[in-house]
Amino acid sequence: MDNRTSSVISIDESEFLLLGFFSSWVPASAQLDFLQCTDTTFCVPAVSGLPRSKGVEIVRESFAPHDIRISGGDDGSASEMARIRQNERWSFKLRGPLVMKENFNLAMGFRFEFEEFNFENSEALEAPLLRQLEDRPLRSMGVGFYLSKPFRGNRYVIGRLQSDLNGDWNEGLGTWSDYLRVSAAAVYGIKVDYDQSFAIGLSYNYAFGQPTIIPVIAYFHSFRDKWGIEALLPARARLRFTPNPSNNLYVGCELRGSNYLTELTDESLPLFLESSEIRGVFTYEREIHDWLWMGLNVGYRHYLGFDLSDSDGLVLKPRNPVLTTEVEDALLYSFSIFMVPPRRFFQ
Repeated sequence: MDNRTSSVISIDESEFLLLGFFSSWVPASAQLDFLQCTDTTFCVPAVSGLPRSKGVEIVRESFAPHDIRISGGDDGSASEMARIRQNERWSFKLRGPLVMKENFNLAMGFRFEFEEFNFENSEALEAPLLRQLEDRPLRSMGVGFYLSKPFRGNRYVIGRLQSDLNGDWNEGLGTWSDYLRVSAAAVYGIKVDYDQSFAIGLSYNYAFGQPTIIPVIAYFHSFRDKWGIEALLPARARLRFTPNPSNNLYVGCELRGSNYLTELTDESLPLFLESSEIRGVFTYEREIHDWLWMGLNVGYRHYLGFDLSDSDGLVLKPRNPVLTTEVEDALLYSFSIFMVPPRRFFQ
């Protein structure tokens, strides 16, 4: 198999990414020549060398023990320092195509994620936020739609619309609009050749913990058959090495953010946890059996923010948080297992 085969629709639903070009759903007749754009054919946004798509994915992520210091309250009574003994994240993702045409593609994804915190000496915790993190996980569940609209020649448009429910919605802390988080992105791209593609656009997202409109710059370049650059700024940038069709190696950095409705027993108004982090990660992916793969990640996380706010709306100036925190940097490691389209789809 030629590892440079790629996709008709190439959109990634990665949990903390704005927009991507990595998922692959193709008819069996797709070949490398299909990636070459001409004036009489519709452009294929993907570049050569990209790995096969992740149709189903389960990820478990853990962090080494680290400290958290929380401060706030009019009299400073909410200030407290605690040791996070265990911090884990689980995620389940399901993706698939809805429409596959020469001049239009539409895909849909579903995801469910939750994050758990366990503190040392949890019975001695006083700050309401820390007690809540100990008692219940941070949950997120949502659906996304991803479209690819190629034009004749080497131009294309890719868009994403994602809606999530973030918080412990089983507790009925607020209205559904308090839990709902909507993000969207759209880029206009140019396919240089089957090895290079770049695009620019805008995204409305929670990458910095607060709703923000930011520019998106994407650049994908495969070179020397086994190497590639995948950059989707400011969300992610990484270098890819594919020694053979059964192994993928990545090294890079990425930005992740989220916003959750929270409940503090001594507060009458809804409060929102604004979480944002940057991380450096090394990733190894290995084929187990054709359509079944596994992945291992090791890296280092630095929190940009982990604060409580009384507003989750879009504002032009920084808001004043109700509670602020300082979270210690931590090592991270994760294990994933995922399914991809069988190789016969590419032959």
